[in-house]
Amino acid sequence: MAITSSAITNIAKSGITQLLGGANTTLYYQCIGVGNNTVTANESNVGLIGDERKWKDGNFSYFKNTNNSYIAQWNSSWIYGDLATHIFRELVVCQNATNATGKSLLRGVYDAVTLGADDSLAITAQISVTESA
Repeated sequence: MAITSSAITNIAKSGITQLLGGANTTLYYQCIGVGNNTVTANESNVGLIGDERKWKDGNFSYFKNTNNSYIAQWNSSWIYGDLATHIFRELVVCQNATNATGKSLLRGVYDAVTLGADDSLAITAQISVTESA
């Protein structure tokens, strides 16, 4: 599966800026959503675009890698019945399943993955924060 486009959303950029200044303590991203749309990801995306959509807990974690970059990571697993056509093409990292349509951190589009009845799909989304001078 190759990612064809991804973007950190404008909503997320604003939220991150607010977090840095302590202006907003309600921002969090704990969910991964999947859908079936192929429109190129861009900063103005606010959620999944496809007409088939589903959200699950993103099992959030974070760590520091060997390059001293901080990595935020979300993981989820998907099965045959999660989307009606069983074709996965887009993902978002969002706050939670309740407000997933308008509070996305990022959206990614990738080559279609079609699940068979006995198949599953594991998705890992990461954001790296690296300090630079």
